[in-house]
Amino acid sequence: MFFLGLFFSALGCSLLATPVVRFIALKRGYVDKPGARKVHQRPIPTLGGLAIWAGICTGLLSGLIMVPRLSEIFPDQLIGLGLAAFIIVLAGVFDDLYDLSARLKLLIQALAAVILLSSGYEINFLGGLNGGVLALGVMSMVITVVWIMGMMNAVNLLDGLDGLAGGVSAISAGFL
Repeated sequence: MFFLGLFFSALGCSLLATPVVRFIALKRGYVDKPGARKVHQRPIPTLGGLAIWAGICTGLLSGLIMVPRLSEIFPDQLIGLGLAAFIIVLAGVFDDLYDLSARLKLLIQALAAVILLSSGYEINFLGGLNGGVLALGVMSMVITVVWIMGMMNAVNLLDGLDGLAGGVSAISAGFL
């Protein structure tokens, strides 16, 4: 029941924030214009990540309100996750508005991944299909950073069609 409450609070906030963010983006002219490498035929509002971010923050705050001890049990992880996510959201907003270079985006992603790693998020083992487990040892840090950056880029590459990145992310989160 706890997780359903978090899910619906985050979903509700995202659903409420989406038209607000869309309205602001259209009003200010923050749109992705059609082009040779674009699928859409008319300008599409950018900054949709802010509505998703609002939902994530709502879910996190709801969790902290329902289980106040979470911040005591996992303080470093929560702070690290919040900081890394904020950096990525901020980079996404600037990328939507100013089209950041690939090199700068990669540097920002690496910073966020290192923040997560230093906050205690680390892939220490890989499980095999036959039930075996491979301990990664020192390579766990490198694999963790590469994995986090790879997942960010995988979602970013899905951003060519309106709603695809958000939809695939929602489906992935549902299965997790």
